[in-house]
Amino acid sequence: MIDKDNSGAIEIGELLNALKTAEVKKLINGFAPLKFLLQGDQVEKTFTQMDVDSDDESDGMISYHEFKKYCLNALRKYEKQNCDTTVTLDQAMQLLKLDPTERTEDDVEDLVIWIQNMESTKKTFGTLPDDIIHQVMRQARCSTINEGEFVFEQET
Repeated sequence: MIDKDNSGAIEIGELLNALKTAEVKKLINGFAPLKFLLQGDQVEKTFTQMDVDSDDESDGMISYHEFKKYCLNALRKYEKQNCDTTVTLDQAMQLLKLDPTERTEDDVEDLVIWIQNMESTKKTFGTLPDDIIHQVMRQARCSTINEGEFVFEQET
């Protein structure tokens, strides 16, 4: 639909042309986190943000992996801004007591929301990229020492 030359990647011209088609406009209008792409002045900036290869250098083309990663991050950001999600300390502690291998991605997302909204952890986690916080929450464990006291651990 967008990759007209079937190269397996999207170039800026292909993206700009695709955004003019009714089919792509309809898809984007149905996915609120990416509606801003229909504003012409945002496309090139967004393309540059998407085009980050494994070596953190731009190659002028967006791979499927880069596109998917950007869309998932846009969705997370949109959900944070538009959803009233509250995770209590008790809910977070129950999730942290689970073996990390038993945690679902929804559990991890709840832990990320909890950690980012707690005043005591905003300073520590507030500056970290979302993917790092998610990785930490995937591996985190919690052990109770005394009532109301706990240790937060991460496997290495």
